[in-house]
Amino acid sequence: MTATDDDGHLAALRFMGKVVASFSHDFKNALAVINENAGLLKDLTALAAGGRPLDAARLETLADRIGHQVQRADEMTRDAADAIIEARKASPFETINELQDL
Repeated sequence: MTATDDDGHLAALRFMGKVVASFSHDFKNALAVINENAGLLKDLTALAAGGRPLDAARLETLADRIGHQVQRADEMTRDAADAIIEARKASPFETINELQDL
């Protein structure tokens, strides 16, 4: 490998690092929203256990919010998988061993 090849490989690794960091940040945001809504559901069920009636509309809203975040996370995961497939097609690395040699 030449110095130019090494520079290209390092640039590719830096780029993938940025992509992974961005994906991870967005995915964790979706998980945080799901977690917050799950916590609210627990609070509402605890109140219901104490005699407070459940508000069906509120439960439906929470279910919709959770469903939206699950769909968002699923789309992000599919987009990331598609990007990896495309990057693999254009990868400067012939094998995983070549990547590990850097």
